[in-house]
Amino acid sequence: MTESAGDPEVSKYDVVTDFMGAEIQHGPYNNRIYLMKTPVNVSDNFIDSLIELAIKHRYSKIFAKIRISQYKQFSDKGFHKEAIVPKYFHNNDTVLFMGCFLDKERIVDSKTELYKEILDICSKKED
Repeated sequence: MTESAGDPEVSKYDVVTDFMGAEIQHGPYNNRIYLMKTPVNVSDNFIDSLIELAIKHRYSKIFAKIRISQYKQFSDKGFHKEAIVPKYFHNNDTVLFMGCFLDKERIVDSKTELYKEILDICSKKED
């Protein structure tokens, strides 16, 4: 559940808000910032400010939905590609989902062993 406005420091839910011309969702519920709508022109200052906001609130991750043309800017700031969706935007532009991990423990999925077990069970059923 999210609120459309407010301060994440006084709410247990994430908030959706404007941030330097972008739309972000952030808060303690997901312990991260989700960059939902990125400005067409992204400056290094914008990315640095996003990282500073995450550090201020002690979030463990920034998850960003960006245009493929913005890949190098985000990659240079420590973001890693997580997914690619071709023809996502109305102009058929490709979207990238990128993550920046401020807590290195968040990189490792805590359910990896469970996923392996499920895959093993599924592959045995196919035999």
